[in-house]
Amino acid sequence: MKALSWLSSQRIRGRFFRTWTTSNISLLAASFYSMGMIPMVLHESGVAKMGLWTLIVQFTAYLSLVDSGVTSACIRRFVGPIARKEETGDFPVMFQAACVVSFFQGSLCCFLIFFVPFLASVLKVPSAMQGSFVEVLAFQFFLTGLCFLLRPFTALLLAAQRFEFNNLVSALSSLLSLPLLWFCLSHGIGIWSLAVVSLFQQFTAAACTVYMVRRINLIPMDWRPWSAPWDRIRLLFRDSMDFFSWSGFTTLNSGLQSVFLSRFLGLETVALWNVGTKTATLFYMLVSGFFNNAFPSLAEFLELGQARKCLAVSRQILRSSFLGAVGFGVAYSFGNGWFVDVWTSGLMQFPLSLSLSMAAWVLLATVSRAFACFSNVWQQRASMRRGPMVESAFFLLGLVGGALRPTPQSLAFALILSQAASLVLIYGPFWKKISTSVP
Repeated sequence: MKALSWLSSQRIRGRFFRTWTTSNISLLAASFYSMGMIPMVLHESGVAKMGLWTLIVQFTAYLSLVDSGVTSACIRRFVGPIARKEETGDFPVMFQAACVVSFFQGSLCCFLIFFVPFLASVLKVPSAMQGSFVEVLAFQFFLTGLCFLLRPFTALLLAAQRFEFNNLVSALSSLLSLPLLWFCLSHGIGIWSLAVVSLFQQFTAAACTVYMVRRINLIPMDWRPWSAPWDRIRLLFRDSMDFFSWSGFTTLNSGLQSVFLSRFLGLETVALWNVGTKTATLFYMLVSGFFNNAFPSLAEFLELGQARKCLAVSRQILRSSFLGAVGFGVAYSFGNGWFVDVWTSGLMQFPLSLSLSMAAWVLLATVSRAFACFSNVWQQRASMRRGPMVESAFFLLGLVGGALRPTPQSLAFALILSQAASLVLIYGPFWKKISTSVP
């Protein structure tokens, strides 16, 4: 009975653990889909098509750059009014501004379709595959543009820490996507199977968001959907620049990584890297999900005037995530090569040196992600903007050096260098400042 009370949606920690637990379920289901998809696509289409498939998924994900930190800024802005149960004042106007901005962002995603053929040439996609690459990626861009319209409503749910139902629906849609993918591949749809699965997943996510926002009654009463409050739009963009530094430079790093692999090492290496780093990426996604869910909870402590409690919980989170990263790194270092060999039925081998390097990256990236989250909570503009910038600069420096002798190991070194630099130069001094400033 006490445990049920502790997990109640009326308590900050209860809402956090409900959302975090279900987000992990969603992520694990999505990973199950991703891992089941890889042998399926390899069997039906081969390694080169698997590499092309990976590029389409990655560059669709890069459209998050268009968000420019607006969704995170909305969440931070909405946390206070929702926690204090405010329905009037600045809250409705800010929500209105978010809707206007999201409309233009979605339109930009659709406009970027015209640059897809140029992207195919930059990535040196083989001419026999360029037609499919352009068509499917264009469809993905269009679908993502439509989904941008619902981002302000998603921000409401995330700020209220009531995303657990969405996470469970997302998990179910991921599990159902595997038989859907098998059906499409077995009927000769080929690379377009990705578009069919994406359409299914995005539709269920959108329907769930609309249902939950109406059910919890989070939409402010006085908002007017067709007016444009330009002063609030400017304020929203000012706030978003602080959050955009993380998402923007992280997306830039992912894009540079994909270009480096595709242009210098080929589609087969793209597939090998995607498979061999899958569990490391999964762990980092779990860590990121943890901090994404902790962000509104920690911000609510600050909004309610509980700075000391916010710092104490932050320290607990930092210790737990660090120890978890150490444990994962040890297991990954010595078990990943065997796992890849079994998973791909001997078609791919991932060397021990790369597994050790990625384990080191996971540890450094976990600590960086923690400090980035805390920077957002305390709205420390300097570290919010400069941390990801330093990380990206050193990553690019590592890639330039790696281009002289391109190997997967040189890419892993660039990843490690970027995380170490941001921790030493930006996030370490920030954490020391926050730790000593709270009485």
